[in-house]
Amino acid sequence: MGVVKKVDEELKRSMESIKEKIKSDDILNRILTNEAGQVNEGENDWKVECGREIVEIYKKLVNIVDKLRVVS
Repeated sequence: MGVVKKVDEELKRSMESIKEKIKSDDILNRILTNEAGQVNEGENDWKVECGREIVEIYKKLVNIVDKLRVVS
């Protein structure tokens, strides 16, 4: 197996692992699926604010990984 293929497989596993961890958390999963309005905590709650940042970083990382796959 080539180095590029190994890196691609490792990225795929890592992204799936991150996605599963987000899905396993109620607040993060609702933010990811655009159901943030159903989150019980208030808008200023630190969990919700941090959750939004985590999900935004995850989405950006997904875009970067997709672009790397196209380049390689």
